[in-house]
Amino acid sequence: MNCKPYSKPGTVLPVLIGILTGSVLFFLGDRDDAPGLCLIGLVLGFGLVFFGFHKMNKKFRINVTAPLFFGITGITGVLALFFDGEFGDSPGLFLIGGIVLCVGLMLIGIFNINKIRED
Repeated sequence: MNCKPYSKPGTVLPVLIGILTGSVLFFLGDRDDAPGLCLIGLVLGFGLVFFGFHKMNKKFRINVTAPLFFGITGITGVLALFFDGEFGDSPGLFLIGGIVLCVGLMLIGIFNINKIRED
């Protein structure tokens, strides 16, 4: 197995930085009871990890995996915050808007899968 493309600094650094920053921000958000900081850590960490994986292997389709991952994670996050009562006065607006946004992300990922299959 040729490990040369996986050991370049340009491919390994985004993965390591994504894991470190995502973990630190998620831990700090959990410690201070700040779900927004946890979400920022999750999105930033996984975004950098996806970018590093894409640089390692061009067959790894970031335009398919990222929208699907963030759509599924977003729906669970919106529902968890809704049931926790974090939305305040107008929960319906945030609930519907968040779910519509996440379903839109999942549809983008599904359309990209169909576009790849056609090629």
